[in-house]
Amino acid sequence: MSGREIRIRGLEGMPEIHPGDNLCERILNALGTDPIRPGAIFVVAQKIVSKAEGRIVRLETIAPSARAQQWAEKYNKDPRIVEVVFRESKRIVRMDRGVLIVETHHGFVCANGGVDVSNAPKGSVVLLPEDPDRSAMQLCRELEMALHSPLAVIISDTFGRPWRQVSTDGLYSPPYWLLPTSWRRQPSSSCERRSASRWPQLRVFRRKGFPDRGGI
Repeated sequence: MSGREIRIRGLEGMPEIHPGDNLCERILNALGTDPIRPGAIFVVAQKIVSKAEGRIVRLETIAPSARAQQWAEKYNKDPRIVEVVFRESKRIVRMDRGVLIVETHHGFVCANGGVDVSNAPKGSVVLLPEDPDRSAMQLCRELEMALHSPLAVIISDTFGRPWRQVSTDGLYSPPYWLLPTSWRRQPSSSCERRSASRWPQLRVFRRKGFPDRGGI
């Protein structure tokens, strides 16, 4: 492989992830005996990191506040999910047309504070990792020790930009966002139908507060 060539390969055989699962072990089992080059980058879905870390909330345990109930009734939302969004938010950026744009405790500005019902256990929602950078660094150390090779780990997920007509792919760790997302009207594994009205363009963004390192 030449120095200018980039190869992207999907890792098949990953099982459904549950709280307490060891992600490093699951990745290594799926990897098998396939060789890994030094400097390889593992792009790991945020959802499986959150699930492994137990960032799952049972909606039956949530008592909605009056504010959540009022908002949910106005826009035909589940007040328990609205309440979880409020709890995961450092501040409300805007509440309009049934859309909640908030800033999370991590500093991400996004719809619904990253609270997600897709690919979640029935009657539950999945939250963002508490500290994505820490999660990525820990997984990276474990994989490096197991594979005896320097590498990197990126935690990624679809990231809806406020009032935009596409969904992109965001990097929760490290502090860069890399686009695009190439699905359109594709169902999730739990059968929720997702859609985007336009195709995104390839762009790179830096997260606020981090210096420009000259690229990725």
